[in-house]
Parts: sequence; structure tokens; C-alpha cells
Amino acid sequence: MAANIDELRKTVIESYKQGDWKNCVKACKELHKQNPDNVAITLKLADVFVKSKQKENAVKAYLIAAETYKKGGDFLKAIGVYKMILNFAPGLKEIEAKIAELCSGKDKEMKDSSLPEIPLLSELNERELVEVVNSLKHLTFSMGEIICRDGDEGTSIYVITAGAVKIFIEGVAGEKIEIAQLKEGDFFGEAGFFTDGKRRASVMAIDDTELLEMRKEDVEKISQDHPHVREVLAEFYKKRVLDKILAVSPLFGILTDSDRKSMLDSFKMKHYEEGTAVIREGEEGDALYIIKNGKASVITGEGGHKEIKLAELKEGDFFGEVSLLTGKKRTATVSASTPLEVMELSKSELKKCINKYPQVEETLKGYMKARMEDTISTIMALKDMDAKEGLV
Repeated sequence: MAANIDELRKTVIESYKQGDWKNCVKACKELHKQNPDNVAITLKLADVFVKSKQKENAVKAYLIAAETYKKGGDFLKAIGVYKMILNFAPGLKEIEAKIAELCSGKDKEMKDSSLPEIPLLSELNERELVEVVNSLKHLTFSMGEIICRDGDEGTSIYVITAGAVKIFIEGVAGEKIEIAQLKEGDFFGEAGFFTDGKRRASVMAIDDTELLEMRKEDVEKISQDHPHVREVLAEFYKKRVLDKILAVSPLFGILTDSDRKSMLDSFKMKHYEEGTAVIREGEEGDALYIIKNGKASVITGEGGHKEIKLAELKEGDFFGEVSLLTGKKRTATVSASTPLEVMELSKSELKKCINKYPQVEETLKGYMKARMEDTISTIMALKDMDAKEGLV
């Protein structure tokens, strides 16, 4: 007579905690025998085989789970299982071949024999997708475990293959203020990844959770051989990160969500090394810029006077609007004070935006007036300081 399922589950849990792998394997195999289509049990059996150092049996069990996911058309979960195998059996050619076949969209077990629409990954061609998927790391977190904290370095994007997470910030009294919950198939971590910035919120697993981690250093290596990957990342940035910057921007935050999204394709990404000028005083103005990552210094040599630093700009700040609105030449030089990435909006595209959304022009004019007043005050204060120094 078959053992009671509840009793088997209890035996598996207790023997797992105690490290009694002999009894754990026995109970888990019987549980799997009674529930062969339950992929969670199949994965638990594979895990128990790993713990008991039965590598070959573990691979077989994981492959059964992967095939179940493929038949259901779940690309990410299948990839996640293959990554589990490679965690304890790195370099296993059979698994690497299965990943390549799955990425080709020709896997016979995969439902509809085509890849699903997955943000970012679906924009890559077959060779690029194989390279990126091979670079992914599989991570697991228990319910309640912190995945990353506010203030951590943000150098990875994560995609959830199982479970769910909560994004939160801490209040003044240490309370957790929830911002969002994400589920299977969702991404997080892209803001820090693209801006070399710090995490602006913490992430906690609210269920036993599995993630695929895309590390920036790995993607940059792949981009050297596959430049298109960088282009895809740029587009992904526009949709996932730039829109968030525009949403809080004093310039474009006044627009609706749909209006902002319709503008994203108008921006071009530009990179500048530290010390390089983005715009120069006296040049014709042909674009407006929003800082994506890094810092920039605003400097003028007004009236032949020595160079005066007017401002230091950071992520989300914009510049270049004065000459576009007045038709006059650039009134200051803006240079990268760190490695700098900016989003450029050409004069013609800005004009289209202003024609469509007149409120943007009003906001620009307000900022232009304030900045010009600040510039005059700074110059006059410095000249007055120089005059006083000459009396000492």
C-alpha cells in the first residue's frame, strides 16, 4: 500500500532539515512516483539528489522538470532549471547544447516552437541570445530574505523565474514602505545597472524565489563581439529607465504617461569621457540634453573674465535649453566632470515636442529665466570678491 502523501511530505521536510539524505531520497522518490506531473516535487527530488551527491540522478530529475516547463512554453523557467544543473555540473556539454537549442526557437519540446516575447531578451538574435543566456547566473532566495538593499551598488539586472519579491524603502522609524510587488517574468535592478548608481530601494523575497542575474561586466564583454546587444540595451533603457527619469523631471514630468512614452524614440544616447565638452560657449545650439549617468560642470568665461563654474549637474538634470529658446549661441560650456552619459533631444525634435505640448515651452522658459539670473548673480559676486581681494 502506498504511503500517505502528507506523511511522505513530512518525512522529506524533517529528513532534509536533519541532513538524513538516505531517508530523504527514499521518501522524495516515493512522493515523485505518486505525483509524476508535479514539477515542484520533481525539482525537490533533483535538489535532494544534489545534496546526497547523486549527480547523475540529479541531472535526470532536473531535465524532466525542464521538459515540463518547455512543453508549457515557459522559456525562463526552463533556462532557470538548466542553470541549476550548471551550478553543480559546470561545463556540461549536454546542457549547453540544450540551452543553445532552446534559444534558437527550434526546440521540439518547446510549445509553439518559438520564443516568447520577453522584454530585452526577445530583441536579441539567436547568437546574441545564446551568449547572454550563457552569462546569466541562477540565484535562489528564501521567503523573507533580502536580495539587495537601498544604497548597494547596482550592477545587475534580475529577472524572476519563480516566486515573487517586494520592493520597499524604509521610513524614518525603520518601517518598510512597500513600493511594488513583482512576480514571475518581471525585471528589476535596471536603474542602477544603466546608471552605475546605488540601489534606491530594497528588494525582499516574499516567497521562495528564483532569479536569473544579468551582470553588467558580462554584458559589456558580450557587447564587444556583438555591438547590437548594446543597442538593444539602449532601447531597453529608454523604455525602463529613461521614462522614469522623465516622469520626475521638472521639464517632462508634466506630461502624461502615454505622452512621455511617445517621446522616448526621439532621444539619442551619447557617451563622453571625463573632461570632454558636451557643448561649448559661443557655439550654435542644436540640442537639449538630459543626464542619464555621471556629472557635468557648467562653466563660463563671461566678458573675458576668468572661467567661472556656474553649476554642477547630475543624473536627471537637463541643459542646453537657453540657446534653443533664444536662438542665440551657447552661453556656457558644459563638460563631463566624470564619465558621462546623456540623452540628446535634437532642436527639431524639441520643436515638435513644444508644438505638441506648449506647457513644456513654458516650463523651459521659466528655468531659462532662473538660470540666467543665477548666472548674473554668480558673475557679479565673483567680480565683487576679486575687487575686495585687491584692497587687501
